[in-house]
Amino acid sequence: MVKSREWSRKTREEVISLHRKGNGYKKIAKMLNIPRDTIGNIIRKFKAKGTVETLPGRGRKKMLTLTAVSYLKRKVEKSPPRSVHRIMENRYHNIPWPSSHYSVSQLLNALLRRINEASGLYQMFEVLVDVILLGKVNQ
Repeated sequence: MVKSREWSRKTREEVISLHRKGNGYKKIAKMLNIPRDTIGNIIRKFKAKGTVETLPGRGRKKMLTLTAVSYLKRKVEKSPPRSVHRIMENRYHNIPWPSSHYSVSQLLNALLRRINEASGLYQMFEVLVDVILLGKVNQ
């Protein structure tokens, strides 16, 4: 069952105080109008942790090791994402986007060379990609 609310610190202290005086779970539950299972949970937590304070949870588990995080930081600092850099250059400084022109006979070799240059091509989701425009030159 999902926990619906948290009892106040004062109420939890009162539960512990009544328990130390020798009252049972049922009697404390009737006196304070709190479910008996909740009384048991409060007392068990107190015995295990030694406090009635709300303790912080374990938090989200880390997905990367410290070594991996350090490696990624070094990579980003060493060479920032080139695509974003080029977009900003084009947008704010009118520097043209890098492009290459190939004849139809050279296109297949150029495509294969570009695919072979890309590392981890199978892992590239949601990224900027090369655009191939086919058309006549100087139109």
